Amino acid sequence: MNQEQKPFLPRVESFQDCTGRSRSFNITQGQQSEGVLVTASEIDPPQMPGYEFAVWSSTMGNALGLLRLKIKDGISRRYLGSDTEHGVEMLTQTVRGMLDYGGVVVDGRMLSYDQLLQALSSFEGWSIEIKITDPTT
Repeated sequence: MNQEQKPFLPRVESFQDCTGRSRSFNITQGQQSEGVLVTASEIDPPQMPGYEFAVWSSTMGNALGLLRLKIKDGISRRYLGSDTEHGVEMLTQTVRGMLDYGGVVVDGRMLSYDQLLQALSSFEGWSIEIKITDPTT
């Protein structure tokens, strides 16, 4: 019996976010010369561009496991809230996101640099630390 094997990737997987909403991700294998790069892009996000995650590892199994943990960790908290009077506000003293052309993606939604500055303005006079990290680690 000769059954045709389906490729393991791409595939769609769903995860629950901090509000109990199910979010679906398209998981694909990226281009690389050594090891395995896997990426996840949110399908039909409520706000564009949605969540995106990437992980590199020496093996497919490890890369997928790390990617799933990264997705769960990334969607398990929110960093920003919205207020009709004040606009975008940081919910705590921490914000985490990804640099993008024209702004920063936080909580899966694009913030212009002006919106980011507005969110930071409630901490005027405080110190700030900016850390740039590799999104695949």
